[in-house]
Amino acid sequence: QHSTTAVLLMDVEGRITWLNQGFAKMTGYSLEEATGRTAAELIRSDQSDQAALELLDRCFKQRIGCQVKLVNRRKDGQVIAEWQSISAITNADGHVTHYTATFYDITANRAAQEHISHLAYFDPLTQLPNRALLRDRLAHAVAASDRHSKGGAVMFIDLDNFKAVNDTQGHDAGDELLIHAAKRISAAVRETDTVARLGGDEFVLLLDTLAPPPADFVRQVAMIGHKVLSALAQPYVLGKTEFVCAASMGITLMAADATPSALLQQADLAMYQAKKMGGNALCFFDPAMQDSVAQRVGLEQDL
Repeated sequence: QHSTTAVLLMDVEGRITWLNQGFAKMTGYSLEEATGRTAAELIRSDQSDQAALELLDRCFKQRIGCQVKLVNRRKDGQVIAEWQSISAITNADGHVTHYTATFYDITANRAAQEHISHLAYFDPLTQLPNRALLRDRLAHAVAASDRHSKGGAVMFIDLDNFKAVNDTQGHDAGDELLIHAAKRISAAVRETDTVARLGGDEFVLLLDTLAPPPADFVRQVAMIGHKVLSALAQPYVLGKTEFVCAASMGITLMAADATPSALLQQADLAMYQAKKMGGNALCFFDPAMQDSVAQRVGLEQDL
């Protein structure tokens, strides 16, 4: 009667005939409210995995027991994650007369798993995708670009004088500026585009599903790039101080035979070329840049 585990007793049609105090406490439904109704009518949520729901339905149709993990809802609408165990009760002839359903609240475990997953794929400061998630999305974008003949671009963004903010205003002010910069970049692009933070003051913007022809595609990318740079060049108010921190951007166009690492490297090289132009500028990747780097590395190795 005083168990914290939720228990239901149901007839062969799945209608509730009895429940314990644990179920009432977990779901908010009393015995009077639940009697004659099914658990699905009371607590089923559309957030549960469809395969788990289908398995549960088969249990009742085949008169067998099973165990499933479901996302249900309380009477007040609050979502709860539960591990549910269904057992069949038979009479002396072996016929099923009732079912018992036992529910274990695993909401805390589910929340912890989601938090761990979030930490693995999102930057804790800006809440943007991190390098791992960016690479995954970039790989999918390259594959989709090849299948559907859609264009895409990778933009590597580096804030021009961010170090001065940390040196003069402190790291808290620097973190605040990075948060504002992340919001400005995100507001300047589509919701379907990916804005990621690689670390420090480096951001990457992934544009995909842009339509050819190539000439118009390059123009689209350049317009988006200038829009982002214009947003980042606006003054930041950090405490009582106004600070200007523009950015340099390198852009490479997506190619079907390119790898995520190669695209990031190309955009990074183009970004450094934009830095050499004085900052607050964008530069498209040119294969000559890669050749120049390769020659310099080869010369250093020879020396």
